[in-house]
Amino acid sequence: MTKDLKKYFGGDYSEKPVKKIERKYGPEKVKDDEFCQSLGFEPYDRNGALNLIKEYFYNQRIYFDTNLFRQTSDRIRKISPKCWFDKEIALEAIKVSGHFLDYAADELKEDLDFITQAIEICKVDAFDYIQEPWISDKKVMLDAIRLDEDCYGRASDELQKDKD
Repeated sequence: MTKDLKKYFGGDYSEKPVKKIERKYGPEKVKDDEFCQSLGFEPYDRNGALNLIKEYFYNQRIYFDTNLFRQTSDRIRKISPKCWFDKEIALEAIKVSGHFLDYAADELKEDLDFITQAIEICKVDAFDYIQEPWISDKKVMLDAIRLDEDCYGRASDELQKDKD
């Protein structure tokens, strides 16, 4: 998806909150909810975050109203960065839009089960946010290709040359 389309569909895209805070203030600050609130994020509320994401996912009106779409996307981007460490919240957000995979904490992206579910949800688009070691993992890529043939083009060069 081009930056123009991303901007159109979700407002201004900035770096994912987890990575931005971690880079600027250190990794321990990402899970410090009080600190994140001081930066303008919502307080950590697991149920509230899940409800917001599900409301967004199931409210068909959002997809036809560009302003409502942007407002809701902005609300999701403002949930506590601590939420992006929660597998269920991250997967629900990914169901809404694959670009939220970029917001998931790196420790989730290292989890095979999480990656497998993300690929099942997003198909080839998951590989916009998933890189090594998964694109070189034969089992992961074969499963992805079974779901969506376009995933073949996202496999590492080494795997694409593999005749097995």
